[in-house]
Amino acid sequence: MVFPGDETLVKAKVSDLKSRYPLMKTISWGYEVGNQFQILSKEFDAKLGKYSLKFKNRSVEHELTIPYGDTASISNAFSAFCTLVAFERWDQNHLERFAFLSKMENRLSFLKGSRGNFILNDSYSADIESLGVALDLLQQQSPIQNKAVILSDFDQSGLEMNNWMMEVDSLFRKYGIARVIGIGEEFAKQFAKMILGESPLMEGVDFKGFKTVDLLLESGELESFENTSLLVKGARRFQLERVVSRLKEKQHKTFLEIDLTALKHNFHYFKSLIPRSTKLMCMVKAFGYGSGSFEAAKLLESQGVDYLGVAYVDEGVQLREAGILVPIMVMNSESEQLDRMIKYHLEPVVYSERGMAEILGDLRVREVASKLRVHIELDTGMHRLGFGDGEWQTVLEEAKDKVEVVSVFSHLSASEDAAADENTELQIQQFQQQAMDMEALLGYSVWKHIGNTGGILRFASAHFDMVRLGIGLYGVDPRGIVNPQLQPVNRLVTRISQIRIVRAGEGVGYGFRDAVEVDRKIAVLMIGYADGLWRMDGRGKSGVMIQGKWAPFVGNICMDMAMVDVTEIDCIEGDEVEIFGKEIRVE
Repeated sequence: MVFPGDETLVKAKVSDLKSRYPLMKTISWGYEVGNQFQILSKEFDAKLGKYSLKFKNRSVEHELTIPYGDTASISNAFSAFCTLVAFERWDQNHLERFAFLSKMENRLSFLKGSRGNFILNDSYSADIESLGVALDLLQQQSPIQNKAVILSDFDQSGLEMNNWMMEVDSLFRKYGIARVIGIGEEFAKQFAKMILGESPLMEGVDFKGFKTVDLLLESGELESFENTSLLVKGARRFQLERVVSRLKEKQHKTFLEIDLTALKHNFHYFKSLIPRSTKLMCMVKAFGYGSGSFEAAKLLESQGVDYLGVAYVDEGVQLREAGILVPIMVMNSESEQLDRMIKYHLEPVVYSERGMAEILGDLRVREVASKLRVHIELDTGMHRLGFGDGEWQTVLEEAKDKVEVVSVFSHLSASEDAAADENTELQIQQFQQQAMDMEALLGYSVWKHIGNTGGILRFASAHFDMVRLGIGLYGVDPRGIVNPQLQPVNRLVTRISQIRIVRAGEGVGYGFRDAVEVDRKIAVLMIGYADGLWRMDGRGKSGVMIQGKWAPFVGNICMDMAMVDVTEIDCIEGDEVEIFGKEIRVE
């Protein structure tokens, strides 16, 4: 048996089992002396936790690196490591591979709420151990500093009421929870005691207790939360999902779903295509290609992305203010934004002599002591932005004392197109030569990157020191094919607002179009060309998926409605309709 040896209750249960099964072998891990694997020290930064440990008091120390920091994931990783030891299947290679673990999804999930709130939904159970895990996740992943907890009574705590209430109070203080709503008989009693001054528990906390969820919902208390991250946690019998539903942001019937699990899968797929030494920059510009820049960035940071790329300074500032710590490259920066770039540790791209001159002028005026980290863009054939061949030489001679060139890069104009491979190879060669010349002038090495999504897929020779992953991260192969290795991140969904019978010989919608000789069942959808549907897709040129079946458009697509033929589909009003997603790929 493998178990965390510092957990008193777990250790007691294991001891009881060993007394009944004396031949049972155990391996424990933890900080306390007596564990077979004793953790001696740890170092932790935004990406990695590095642990030093020894086995059974032996002098040899081992290093274990784990790429995340919440207690549940760390516990899982140590348990997995000890399981390898139990089966005698571990060596130095296994230890090193822990650093590349992917974090698995768990049942705790963040939801966007109304009035600027965020909700960590854990309305499944209530006990001390899982409460600690949830509070740990709330502290690490919350995009908002202000935190509150809605918690039910514990059904199976194994502790007397006063004891578990004391432990709960202690956890709230440890994690700085300022506001608490308790639900159940015990929390209601505690609230009454607090009002009468008969209990020191919850002192200094904005605490209220309700006997039932119904009483909480009727109180209007939930409507008072604004710009707060809320943990909602409780035993199933309390039906706290009703609280979550009340707190959630009201959704339109037509909405875009973002699958962060699919985004994570795509990230690791592309990471598997490049050498370990090659860094990976992910582009989250334009609101993460419509997929949410903060949400995407937060997930990518947890997965070990090396760099993020944004289009404008404002996008980078928003990410920093949301707590993103990964280095950020800004593709289009203006010199008047220099103060903000320095303040928020953003790294501008310089692509012209004028741009560098403006930056140098501003640096001199501000008397900035340290060198500004910049990225130099070269034009090797895209003919969009960038220094032409040799145009950067005089500029960098003048700028060497004021800026540190972090990287030099260029854009492949047609890396996805086999017909343009000769031109792509020429771009790569030209870039490589200019990058070498630039390093010679600077007197130090810089990171080189030209590979985009197509370059990662088709040109291993273009991986260099870093690659930039864009549209592929979101599940789209730039070659125009449906790549089975990629998972769609975006899913556009609407609903059926009405179903009606259109008689034979009658048309549908504006212009009385698409009349046929048989009766049809027609579904009206809550989406139109104002929402982005292509108007030309009307009259059978495209369609949607309902109940897993194809439903073609009939008639012309309207501004905020569209009609589809569902004669052969068993559906009802209110049913979900997929415009694109997992069944109809966006490609």
